[in-house]
Amino acid sequence: MTAAEKARATIYSIIPGIRFIGLSEDEQLKRARTDVQNRMESMIELRRLNNLPSLIPRTPSDTFLRTDAATWFQLQSALAGIANHSGGWTDFLEQPDQANEVYTRVLTDINTRYIIGYYPTNRARDGKRRKVSIEVRGHPEYVVWGRKTYFAPEPE
Repeated sequence: MTAAEKARATIYSIIPGIRFIGLSEDEQLKRARTDVQNRMESMIELRRLNNLPSLIPRTPSDTFLRTDAATWFQLQSALAGIANHSGGWTDFLEQPDQANEVYTRVLTDINTRYIIGYYPTNRARDGKRRKVSIEVRGHPEYVVWGRKTYFAPEPE
């Protein structure tokens, strides 16, 4: 996150595969089962195409599936966290036919962004992280989406 902040990059996390964040544990378990099944089917097909011996797939236990769901949840949460921290956002590409819509949203977002400059009251060149808060005066219903922090310039 620090590297993204220092680079002043806006990150959009487009996560391929099955979504796990924002769901109940029961729904995560169902999706983990679907995910593992899809992976097994893909592996069987790849082995068949490469003339490798077949595998006899085992049905994974609920314990394995919960661990798998928790792992995917952590990975997706980390990607979403860095996107939000940098002023971007996260979307999921669960099916290939969603790609055009998802990437159109990214381009639309980039094309509708504004750059706001200001002179900070703290002019110390100490390289420290500073917080930023932006509001639209007289319109509390408006939401300004962007980074929440920046790094002051390093000492010369």
